[in-house]
Amino acid sequence: MAEATPDRQLPRGPAVRVLDLGVGASCIYPLLGTREYDWSFVGADIAPASLDWARRLVAADRIELRLQPDPRKLFATVTAPGETFAASLCNPPFYASAAEAAADTQRKLRNRAALQHTRNFGGQANGRDELAFVRRMIAESAQRPTLCRWFTTLVSQSSRLPELKTALTNARAAEVRIIPMQHGQKITRILARRF
Repeated sequence: MAEATPDRQLPRGPAVRVLDLGVGASCIYPLLGTREYDWSFVGADIAPASLDWARRLVAADRIELRLQPDPRKLFATVTAPGETFAASLCNPPFYASAAEAAADTQRKLRNRAALQHTRNFGGQANGRDELAFVRRMIAESAQRPTLCRWFTTLVSQSSRLPELKTALTNARAAEVRIIPMQHGQKITRILARRF
């Protein structure tokens, strides 16, 4: 995948294939990617109900949805031998538990006094801890280094970066980039790596 620079745009067209791990019911990244860049997507999820809802949204033939039958795995069983992608992306669960998500919601409601704003906790029981989840992604991507040119994931808290950088060093990532993002008051970052 060619990289965007100020003088070079992101590549476009269906030949650019992207793997979305944990695509979810909204299928948002594939829908945006096909619309804005004309890319092709494979969206994987462990929840059959999420994939059923996503299928209702997907009209484009460039979005293929696959069930991950083994919730302990990320890349294996949803990708075929020899299959490659320009990038993988993932928006992992940010909370260690449903109780942690609820406590954060209550704190924000008290601070904002805005009862209409709540945090949605949709993580599965075996994927709730963001740090453990991203460390597992790093280990699995290192086992399949040619699957994707870039492996990316959102990381909600900058305090998690030192441990993740250590995991990437141990996995022998050839290149690591941290891309900051801000939308309103929400600050997050994309952790990108390639082997």
